[in-house]
Amino acid sequence: MPPAKLTGILTVLIPEIIAKIIAQNNISEYQAMEQFYQSKLYSLLSAEKTGLWHYSASKLAEMFFTEKASGQIEFPEESA
Repeated sequence: MPPAKLTGILTVLIPEIIAKIIAQNNISEYQAMEQFYQSKLYSLLSAEKTGLWHYSASKLAEMFFTEKASGQIEFPEESA
């Protein structure tokens, strides 16, 4: 189980990501949740050490769509 601080962040991010999945794919909330929770991205997002939780819901949704299309997660490049 993620630490309390991460759980709080995920409580805000995940509904936004799910809404973007629903809108882009025109699927039910249940289907969107099932797809997201079974993704590699969700697994990484829920691990505090990955730091993925600091990305916006839009960026995370984009990463989800890329994973769904290619099977790969593309991590954004950090600007220096």
